Amino acid sequence: MDLRSPINITTREEYWPALMNDLWFTRDPWFARLRESAQLWHGGRFIRSVFRFRPMAGGGHYKMGAVHTNTKVQTIADGAFELKFFQQPIVEFKEELQVFNKGDNAIFSILDEDLSNALETAEDHISYALLGSGSVDDSLPDGLSAMIGDGVLPSWDGTVATNYAGVARSDFSGGQMNGNIFWAGTPTGKLGDINFPKMERAYRKCCRGSKEPDLIMTNHLGFSAMLNKIEPQYRYEEAVDPMWGGSGYRFHKAYVMTNEHCPTSEGLDADENFDVGNFKTGTITNPVAVTKNGFPIVGAAPTLDIGEPIFILNTGEHIFRLDDDPEYAFGFSGFLSNQDSERVVGRIKVAYALQGLGSRYNGLVLGVGG
Repeated sequence: MDLRSPINITTREEYWPALMNDLWFTRDPWFARLRESAQLWHGGRFIRSVFRFRPMAGGGHYKMGAVHTNTKVQTIADGAFELKFFQQPIVEFKEELQVFNKGDNAIFSILDEDLSNALETAEDHISYALLGSGSVDDSLPDGLSAMIGDGVLPSWDGTVATNYAGVARSDFSGGQMNGNIFWAGTPTGKLGDINFPKMERAYRKCCRGSKEPDLIMTNHLGFSAMLNKIEPQYRYEEAVDPMWGGSGYRFHKAYVMTNEHCPTSEGLDADENFDVGNFKTGTITNPVAVTKNGFPIVGAAPTLDIGEPIFILNTGEHIFRLDDDPEYAFGFSGFLSNQDSERVVGRIKVAYALQGLGSRYNGLVLGVGG
């Protein structure tokens, strides 16, 4: 027999505020830009992207009467981007929705909450995936880990991206397909301090002609490390990101913003993150045989402590392709019933690709301590 208190029997509880507090999901300044500039996919097997990788041959100064050398060389190549598919199931019981959770006694709608949660979960999955690469699991997109690769240096997840968009980086001796990865740690592979000269070098390497990075994103520790170390040496400008609404500061022409999806030493692994994505950094095996961009060689540092990665991005060179079918553009499939129960299942579906138009316009700094 349940001998409850008379107060519990006769008095209702108060829900205030009558809103569901979200203690899980976050917003992403880079994904906000990708959504804003998304281009619809209208069908086809894959996206072909054509680029110029070298000048013409045979030109030069000459004296009158000299014989010219006329050589035809290949100056263009192409890469291919495939759509990736994502689905998020939404599982409901009709009894809960149609018998119990209804009317004035339903403080919150289970269905509305689950639909909102499913959409947020889909965006979180994709946001994490876009920071990595599809080198191990080809159901995943070639994200920033592959785009900013240079075929020799490792990215934040240990990936050495020798290919991007189906194109071997080694085929281009001038480094036209290479991103810019820099080491800010110690010569023994441990974490180091970020400073103005390191950031300036990495930023400037991403500048080509009139093109400059417009977004620098990192986690909370990386954001504070930059502000604490660079501020005494650099006159920075506080700013509100017009694309996202978050606050940060400026480094040259780029907004410096916190992205809580960014990998960090304080992040969650896949199990802790309910299998939505792994964004916890640690140590990786050092693959570097010849020092480059400040990276120590493997003999001096067998492992590298990744710390708080800093992404230096030219988002004008990133195109988020989204299928034009409403059902596969973060659409809802509708609920389908099971024959053996009152359970129904619907799905949020996404077909998308990240198309990087120029790895050379983007950079990554590793080895930064918080």
